[in-house]
Amino acid sequence: MEDAALKALTQIEKVKKCESELERYVQITNEAKKIAYVLALEIRVLDKNRERAEKGVLASRDVLGLRSCAAKISDAIEEEKLDIATAQIIKLRKIEKAAEAGGDAYEKELAAGRTAALRAQQLIRERYFEACIARDGSRIEMYIEFLRVLDLVNDSCVSAFLDFFRYELRTAAALGLESNQDEKEHYLISLQKIVNAVFGVVQTSLFKKVCQAFEEAKSNDGGQRALLLAHDAAETALLAVCARFAAEQRLASLAASAQRRDSDTYDDSDSGAETLDALLEDTAVVLQRLETWDRFARHIASTIVHCSTTIFANTRLTQAAAELGGWYALLELNLLRNGLRLEAKQCFDLVKERADFFWRAYQKAYQQSSSITTNKKFDKYAEDDDTLAAVLEDTPISATADDGMYAIKRALLRAASTGHGGACGNILSETINILDASLLHDLSTTAHTCIAQAQKRLAKQRALIDLAAADDVDALTDAFRAGFASTADKIRGEATEEKLEVLCIRAQVAINTLQRAALELLPKLAHDVQLELGASFAKTDSRLIQLDALTQELFPPKGETAIRFEHALHAAVEAYAKLLLRPLAVVLNDKLISANSAGNTEEPTVGASDFHEFGAGFVPTEIPIIHRYAIEDDDAFATSSQLNDLAPVLTDAADALIPFAISALSAQSAETLFENIATGLGAKIETHIFNAPKITPLGAVLVDKDVRAIRTALVHAASLNIHQQSFQLATAIRSGLSRALAFADLLLQVQDLDDAYFYLSQAQSGTSNSSILSYQDLRDALLLRGFELAPPSSSQQKKEEHHPTTSSTEL
Repeated sequence: MEDAALKALTQIEKVKKCESELERYVQITNEAKKIAYVLALEIRVLDKNRERAEKGVLASRDVLGLRSCAAKISDAIEEEKLDIATAQIIKLRKIEKAAEAGGDAYEKELAAGRTAALRAQQLIRERYFEACIARDGSRIEMYIEFLRVLDLVNDSCVSAFLDFFRYELRTAAALGLESNQDEKEHYLISLQKIVNAVFGVVQTSLFKKVCQAFEEAKSNDGGQRALLLAHDAAETALLAVCARFAAEQRLASLAASAQRRDSDTYDDSDSGAETLDALLEDTAVVLQRLETWDRFARHIASTIVHCSTTIFANTRLTQAAAELGGWYALLELNLLRNGLRLEAKQCFDLVKERADFFWRAYQKAYQQSSSITTNKKFDKYAEDDDTLAAVLEDTPISATADDGMYAIKRALLRAASTGHGGACGNILSETINILDASLLHDLSTTAHTCIAQAQKRLAKQRALIDLAAADDVDALTDAFRAGFASTADKIRGEATEEKLEVLCIRAQVAINTLQRAALELLPKLAHDVQLELGASFAKTDSRLIQLDALTQELFPPKGETAIRFEHALHAAVEAYAKLLLRPLAVVLNDKLISANSAGNTEEPTVGASDFHEFGAGFVPTEIPIIHRYAIEDDDAFATSSQLNDLAPVLTDAADALIPFAISALSAQSAETLFENIATGLGAKIETHIFNAPKITPLGAVLVDKDVRAIRTALVHAASLNIHQQSFQLATAIRSGLSRALAFADLLLQVQDLDDAYFYLSQAQSGTSNSSILSYQDLRDALLLRGFELAPPSSSQQKKEEHHPTTSSTEL
């Protein structure tokens, strides 16, 4: 405590010693404050004096400026240097307000300057009017700039310019009309000259400067009136040429004739079609010229004149273009329908011609034996025959799709090039309907007709009829060999009937043609049309959005037309696959139903009804048998495996049938074809599995053996394909047999009840490696294996009801 008190006393003594110094600093600060106040008063006085001096100097300058401006304006008027006068008037206006505030001292100089400025402004107006009367565009351009800068533009200036502009437009348009009087000059040249002439008048710098002057002077209707004059001049000249063109070419009468369904505009001869095609080319170019001017006028209205484009919404030119576009659309569609009608008459003949040509090349290129041997290896074409090599390397396609798509593409691109939204929209929408109703119908009908002919010829083959009398399976194989051999005339029916191989090649050519139309030509057509539309219409044009929406119908995968083409292609391939599946299924059924244990009456007959489906009308002998997949005895298994080995028989049948059946087929269609055949044969195996009373372990081995025999037979037949695409075909075969392979693997791998529940738990939890078989498929197959399974849970039953899988019956 004492130490703190001593420190406090020490601080107090120090403060007392500084007290005198602090008082002295306060006194000095007060004196500085008084001095600063005095200095501030003196500075204010000096500022006021400076301001008065500056005003005096400025006043002197204003007086001198007024005198200088008045003098220079007078001199410029005397010397006709109106650009200098304009500059001095602008300077005078800047100092005029300051001079007015100066009072009487500036009155004399201000009055002199204003008088000189009025004289100069009057002279500029006079010279502008004189230039308009004299039709001197360069002087008008110069004086309108002076008027704009001085804000002197009024209604009189607008009227004077419009008189001059009207004369210029009439002169320009008259050049095209006068040249059209010469019959040697074509209409299209006259139209182009008219558009270019009026375009040249409107696109000048004079027009731009005048529109800018009228807009700044709040006379925006002056630019709009000038643009309407240009449109009227172009419209009058263009309509005159179009009227003469329509009258001399009889467009109205031709369109009326085309509109009548009971008569054609021109005959089907080449000369009539060429004449109409040439007329349509000219009409499309005429429409293009009209649309060119319309787009140009709208562009000028939005960018230079800055007025609404609705002034061109319903003019005489748009009405004439709409009428001409309607005639053009009728004639274009009439020519397209006539062309496709002619193509429809030749569609089957073109397919037949291409198929026969390929068949002759095929026969010459491949040396065929008297009967198809077991190995089915063909000798390749001669190395020195390059022509045949090129023929066989290309997939044979008839010209139907190319010719039809060319006619459609020509009509669409020509319509798009016109730039006329109405005509282009009508032709595009109608062409899409024509694609479905004409081209797609003809291609699909031809394909199914060729397939039906091949199917009818196949039904007449004695090989299938002789199945009922065949003592063993080897006789079946021999019948197939004889049925497809080129020298077996005795079983081909009448000698005048065409060979089955030729009919199959026709079906393949028809399918190839449909595939080319669906997957190649149609997308390319849509792409080309979109490019032409983009070049003919502005991106901001509302019509382009509507036309693009129509074009999207052609584009796969969402376009409706593209979807219909692809569906037709899939239907044709599926029908052809059924044609080839039929005899192979007969072989398969015969091997599956054959007696494994002849004379054994302890087991009922199973599966005999399956033979009616592909049996070509014969009823098999009712022999009591043990089901192939229910064999329990090792001896019976060995006997069945030896006597009813499916692989060699089915391989021989497939080798005898498939190489000819795919020799002309495209790669993509061949893959789909093999997948469908494999799916059908796999479905027969699956049906036979579920027809068994039970599946024994030995039966599971036979199931696996039969499924792999089918795959081996089809893969071997695919290896004989002349296009050498066996890897892709093998992949397609495995995809088609996926369910049958999954069943075979399941039946073979499950050995006890624990294995069965393991597979079921995986399927129930969704962790199974394969999603091919559903929970119910697994359960049904495991029940056939003899495992006593607990009933499925209610939740799993509901899941199966909401998510059903594809069954063998559906396949």
